[in-house]
Amino acid sequence: NTRGCAEDEIFCRMSKYVFLFSIFFVVFFVAAKEVRASGELVKASQPAVYYVGDDDKRYVFPNEKIFSSWYENFDTVMQISDEEMARYQIGGNITYRPGTRLLKIQSVPTVYAIESGGVLRAIGSEAVARELYGDAWAARVDDLPDGFFGSYTVGSPLSRANYPDGTLLKDVQNKNYYLVWGDNRRYIDSG
Repeated sequence: NTRGCAEDEIFCRMSKYVFLFSIFFVVFFVAAKEVRASGELVKASQPAVYYVGDDDKRYVFPNEKIFSSWYENFDTVMQISDEEMARYQIGGNITYRPGTRLLKIQSVPTVYAIESGGVLRAIGSEAVARELYGDAWAARVDDLPDGFFGSYTVGSPLSRANYPDGTLLKDVQNKNYYLVWGDNRRYIDSG
């Protein structure tokens, strides 16, 4: 439009209001949602800690034992507002990290090893448990509240001494790390 402000005062006022509204809109709505990076740990006013996933959803650690299977401490947890937390849809529960603990559901005596993807593999016998996890295998067992069982799926039992997929092993002699997948152990750089 080639009209100047001196020629059309109403047009100028409207243009200023549209401009100011546009600035307000951009500042308010862009600043309103801080974009969290995938993999960040966040919490708001409640004690629950969440993991922000690639899908921009938050995944809850149901208890401190499950959190500790993934992280050594809470140092990297970021405090955010309740309003920001509410913008992230809940994606589900985080399960125990594979290979870190053994699980027993409180209402069932079966002991399970944890496989990648939250798959539980029943340990076929005490002899298999001892062969895989040593004489003190029972000290590695955590009781999982029945209410969290739905976050897991049950796979085939471990009837022989094979570590479940996703288990991380450390060779005590040479200090190397290996990831178990299928019948293979793949070397992993400790870094």
